[in-house]
Amino acid sequence: YEKALEAQNLKLLYMTIWPATGLWSDRALNSANDLNALVVRTYDNNSAEVLQAAGAHAEYLPFSEAIPRLKDHKLNAILSSGDGGASRKLWDDLRYFTAINYAISISIAFIRLDAFASLSTPVQAQVMAAATETEKSQFDLIDRRTADNYARIRANGVNISDPAPPSLIAALKRAAAMPISAWRAKAPVEAVAIADWASEQKN
Repeated sequence: YEKALEAQNLKLLYMTIWPATGLWSDRALNSANDLNALVVRTYDNNSAEVLQAAGAHAEYLPFSEAIPRLKDHKLNAILSSGDGGASRKLWDDLRYFTAINYAISISIAFIRLDAFASLSTPVQAQVMAAATETEKSQFDLIDRRTADNYARIRANGVNISDPAPPSLIAALKRAAAMPISAWRAKAPVEAVAIADWASEQKN
């Protein structure tokens, strides 16, 4: 991220991570076969492709379009984090949350390099110290935030499956193989190496 931002005359200050995305649904997802019954909103084309390959009927939709469709029973599942789902009270229509951990979203704070360079050395140091402290506090907060979200959605009648059934995760991994392969074929060598490293840490 630092390298990519520098190419745009930007300096990375800090990153924030968000709770992992899962599947909100109107039924329990006990196995891969249960995906076939889902008409699911996803938040990008890649996630739609993965869920379609796994057997679901999936479509990339913004929340502004997804919620009316959910209310009209044209959707019965939404790919979103516990955090995002709780803020939109998805429990009104979807009583199950399965922690498939599809993705962990991030937010990035940055400043123009020329603006940063115009600051005095002591102020630059203060800015970076504040950025470091902010990033650490956000990473330290993630476990508690996830636990708080789970407590809130359980209190509103949602059944949480965490960890998700192994057969379900295996099916999603198989479904993701082709999109990942397509990405690897066009991604820079450096990006592929980072992805490989991250995968090794997870395993």
